[in-house]
Amino acid sequence: EGDLRLAKTYAQEAMSVLDEIQSLGIGLFSPMFAVDWRPTEFVTVLRELDMPHEALECALMILEGRPIDIDLIDLICQILVDIEDFQEAEKYARLEGLIAPDNPSGHRRLAALWDKQGNWENAFEERKQVLTTSDHPEMADWLALAAAALAINQPGITKEACEIVIESNEHQAEAYDLIGRAYYAMEDVDKAIECLEFATSENAQAEKSWTFLAKLHRYGGDTKLAMNILRRAFGSVPESYDVTYELSK
Repeated sequence: EGDLRLAKTYAQEAMSVLDEIQSLGIGLFSPMFAVDWRPTEFVTVLRELDMPHEALECALMILEGRPIDIDLIDLICQILVDIEDFQEAEKYARLEGLIAPDNPSGHRRLAALWDKQGNWENAFEERKQVLTTSDHPEMADWLALAAAALAINQPGITKEACEIVIESNEHQAEAYDLIGRAYYAMEDVDKAIECLEFATSENAQAEKSWTFLAKLHRYGGDTKLAMNILRRAFGSVPESYDVTYELSK
């Protein structure tokens, strides 16, 4: 704790120096600085020290000299999300997309912001852009598309996206959870239960899969089986509020 306090003190002193230099009209990339000076690394350090406002101030200073630095803009987005200024974060995420429209990271960032705000339609469109602009989409990109599709009542797309994931990893519990929910949305409860059971067998910590599986049995009138499932879930994730709450009903 003492070391952290000292580090923050040094960081605040460094920020004061940078503010003074900036007030003199000297850019942060002036030849007066050492050749190995990397101000964006200082921003990252400030963020890791839990000094988001100082990190943002420093990042914006740097941006004046590097207005199309994609990595810096992305870092600014992350800091703005840290302080829950989603409106400003969206602005910089859009800027990132304008500067590098074929870079999937900007679309990922914007989609994540839409997710946080519950704007599933926009999130879905950005998730599609991520896949379009990625040479080799990550498994997480397909799962994110699947979740967004489910949120806008497109279970068929959810199923297709998850099947692509399962082709690469047949033990991917999250994919089976989402397919199960998609089947439920398509009113195929038996298939939904089958997929959710597989999800819990692959990941016993998947509390949301457990609770949804129990709800499906409860909706079907089998309260005893639902309670047995919740007891199994409690044995795997005893700290889960959702599991404990469902057991108490």
